[in-house]
Amino acid sequence: SIISGFKKSIPVILGYIPIGISYGILALQTDLSPYLIVGMSVFVFAGSSQLIAVNMLTAQAAVIPIVMTTFLVNLRHILMSASLSLHFKKSPQKLLPVLGFLITDESFALGNTLLKEEKENKGLFFLSLGVSAYLGWVLSSWAGVIIGRYLLNFKIPVIDFVLPAMFIILLILQINEKMDI
Repeated sequence: SIISGFKKSIPVILGYIPIGISYGILALQTDLSPYLIVGMSVFVFAGSSQLIAVNMLTAQAAVIPIVMTTFLVNLRHILMSASLSLHFKKSPQKLLPVLGFLITDESFALGNTLLKEEKENKGLFFLSLGVSAYLGWVLSSWAGVIIGRYLLNFKIPVIDFVLPAMFIILLILQINEKMDI
C-alpha cells in the first residue's frame, strides 16, 4: 500500500518539478530569503497560492490582500477534503489532518480515482502518495532557488527565461501524455 502510493505519485512528482523550479526561481525576484522561499513550500504546499503570493510580493502588495487571495484560491481544498474523507473512515483520526494537508489538485484527482481500487489501508496509501508528492514539490522548489541564484550570478534575465521555459516543459508533458493514450 505504501509502495503503491509512492509508485502512483511519480507522474505527479514529474509534473511538480518544472513548476517547483520555476516557483523557486521566480520567488528570488522578491525580497524573500531562500530559506523563506523553501519554507513557504514546506508549510504552505500549494503551488498556485505560492506563485500568486510571489507575484503579489513582486508587485509590492500588502500582507492582508496576499493572505485573502491565497485563502480564496485554496477554498476548493475544503470540497476536495470532504470528498476524500469518505475513503478514510477506517483511518486513525490523528492521521486525518496530515492527509488534509497533503491534498493538492493533483493528489485529489489521482487519489479520488485510485482510492476506489484500494481495498485496505487507504489512509496509508494516500499518505505515501501525498508525502512523495510533497517531497517532490519541496525539493523542486529548493532546486529552483539554487538554479535561480546561479542564473542571477550571471545576470541572466530570469523572468524572460523562466516563464517561457515552464510553459514549454508543460506543453511537452501534455503532448507526451496525449501520445501515450
